[in-house]
Amino acid sequence: MKILHTSDWHLGISLFDVPQIEEQRAFADFLVETAESRGVDAVLISGDIFDRAVAPLWAVELFNGIVTRLCSGLGVEVVAIAGNHDGASRLGSYAELLKKSGLHIFGKLELPVAPVRLTSGEIKADIYPLPFFSPDELAFLTGSEVPDLRRAYELVLSGIREGLDGSCVNILMAHCYFSGAELCESDRSARVGGIGNIGKIAIEGFDYAALGHLHRAQSLPPCAHYSGSPLKYSFGETEKSLTLLTFTDGGGLTIERIHIKPKRDLVTLTGSFDELLDLAKSDTYADDYIKAELTDTEAGAETAAIFRQYWQNLLTIRGKTHESEPEQLSVDVRALGSEELFCMFMEDVARQKPTPGQLDCFRRALVNAVLEEEENDAG
Repeated sequence: MKILHTSDWHLGISLFDVPQIEEQRAFADFLVETAESRGVDAVLISGDIFDRAVAPLWAVELFNGIVTRLCSGLGVEVVAIAGNHDGASRLGSYAELLKKSGLHIFGKLELPVAPVRLTSGEIKADIYPLPFFSPDELAFLTGSEVPDLRRAYELVLSGIREGLDGSCVNILMAHCYFSGAELCESDRSARVGGIGNIGKIAIEGFDYAALGHLHRAQSLPPCAHYSGSPLKYSFGETEKSLTLLTFTDGGGLTIERIHIKPKRDLVTLTGSFDELLDLAKSDTYADDYIKAELTDTEAGAETAAIFRQYWQNLLTIRGKTHESEPEQLSVDVRALGSEELFCMFMEDVARQKPTPGQLDCFRRALVNAVLEEEENDAG
């Protein structure tokens, strides 16, 4: 049995206000071609299919095209869960109807967690889908208080383990942040808001945990694996890949990372004005997205215009003492105030600054939380 593990497509995303339409369409073609050439039985998408809850029309059409080619064209089963960027209810619409076509979409957490059964010859696999959820959602479903996300996952996983079939390959799908995993620059929701951080918990009983949420491909022993995003969504990220799982009759598992060659790469170039200008004139990196860093001069609008004559996809340029674009760097959240963190959170998740009304609600909630904490301490 062969399964492709993917996540964090973020269809509809823009980099520096440049929509990634061509790049994501190229990835779609590569995914389908790989599924066909490798004889894949199923594709797993571990959350953040879209970059926002209400995705642009072209992104929705692209997703529809991908799953149609996989399910109807190749007969490949697709199992997808919602991430924190997806609109869970919207994504889960018509889920029951779509199952008949081989598309299994899970927008919100449902209890008990029922597996999707896959078969290939004598091999059976149960896929347990855990879409992104909050402690409050679990508390609503169970009628019991759930103190934090770590405890929420412990409760849900405990319930799943009770029903595991030992004769099957058991695969967990989840969209979360395990402590110890490495972040990259585009993992802002995990870095700034701590979204999906479940700490360190044991994943026992599963043969493989297909995780999403973090954009860097990595493995966390004994069985947790992040496939990472299929494209670079910030400068400085490493090469991207699809994760191919091959299960054999004897219970063996081999894991292969299949390199994804992007339509355009993200490249950071550092040097003096003359050095970078010579590089630009040589037509090197002409099709890539460029971040230029000048070491000997400022970088204003006129400088950017000079380089854009050669690098049409120059996204940002910064100089020795001046930047023509806001620098997109990670921040030390410990140095930020609560209101600053809230504003960064809203810009990352909602893609807009908070309104005055939202800020007022946040301030009132913060005051109430502080008062409650003081009362508890006094008690």
